[in-house]
Amino acid sequence: CSDPVKGSHYREVCLTNLRNRAGRHRSIASNAPIEKIFDDSAKKAQAVTNGELGEYGADLFDIDVTLDRYGMVNEILRVLGRDKDFTEEQIRDAMQKVADIEKDIKPVANGPKPRMFQLQLSEESTKNLRDAVGFETWDYMSENGIKPNDRFHVTLLYNALPNNPDDATAELERQLYPLADQGFSLEVSSVVCSGARVCAMPVKFQEHIPCRNEHPHITLGVGPGATPRESNDMLSGADPEKHPRSQIHEWTLERLELDGVVRVIN
Repeated sequence: CSDPVKGSHYREVCLTNLRNRAGRHRSIASNAPIEKIFDDSAKKAQAVTNGELGEYGADLFDIDVTLDRYGMVNEILRVLGRDKDFTEEQIRDAMQKVADIEKDIKPVANGPKPRMFQLQLSEESTKNLRDAVGFETWDYMSENGIKPNDRFHVTLLYNALPNNPDDATAELERQLYPLADQGFSLEVSSVVCSGARVCAMPVKFQEHIPCRNEHPHITLGVGPGATPRESNDMLSGADPEKHPRSQIHEWTLERLELDGVVRVIN
């Protein structure tokens, strides 16, 4: 950028280009403080000296970075003395090929953290749940290497792309945000386990509360090589290879009422 500190317009163009990398920059994460990094770097930038240019046989040219891509390519070709070597069709075709490559580049740096909305059980409800599950289930989990969770919750929404959610996710967030820190009641009456992979308790809300999961549940624990989200697949039957019917075990409990508070996890 030409004079990125003083030229606010040029600065914004550069920042926009950085943001549009969407996490594909080799060293800057998409959730990094781009403005601070950019401004700090710009303040430390030093002009290239004639001696440095001469060392590499280079020349210095000004190119307007506010031009569109086609305009910038033409400018670069002009200063290189190659502007007569390519037709507009060839240039635009090459630009499209570059755009296709950029589209498929996988992010190298870490992207933004997911945002979750959970109904977290109170300490009293956590204790009551542990007591209600019973030794038979806990023994089963221990024998199969399923590690019990320390705390329990119902996931209401998992937003993997908080900076760019789809319409349905954005609408659900709008419904859930006003409920943060509010209490809700729910009940459980069974435990379901799948082999040595996962154990969960289906839940029934006693009041209306928005929830993305078709089968709301509390994950009791997860085994080696499994993930908490497998509770969804187990309860819905969506992945019979990982969760065949022959490996499904269920224990019926006395109906237990629990309470929890909606929390937003960023």
